[in-house]
Amino acid sequence: MLDDLRNSDKIVRAKATDRLIKTGTRAVPYLLPLLDDEDWVIRYRSLEALSGIRDTGTIDAIIKKKQMTQKIMSGTWQQRPSVP
Repeated sequence: MLDDLRNSDKIVRAKATDRLIKTGTRAVPYLLPLLDDEDWVIRYRSLEALSGIRDTGTIDAIIKKKQMTQKIMSGTWQQRPSVP
């Protein structure tokens, strides 16, 4: 199922997302690392699946990812702290 998230066909990716949602909380440990994937489509689909699963344990990871994305987009994010 996770491999289908990388499929070039968006219908295949959508169906994989739906199957992961139906899998429920068992899919969460496999989806959380995908929030850091280099491919934005994978990040988007994993977030979509996690949102559909509605596991309250994932809220912190989702919020943290959203905050980091906002900082990157605004240009205020630094991967490593500056050394004085």
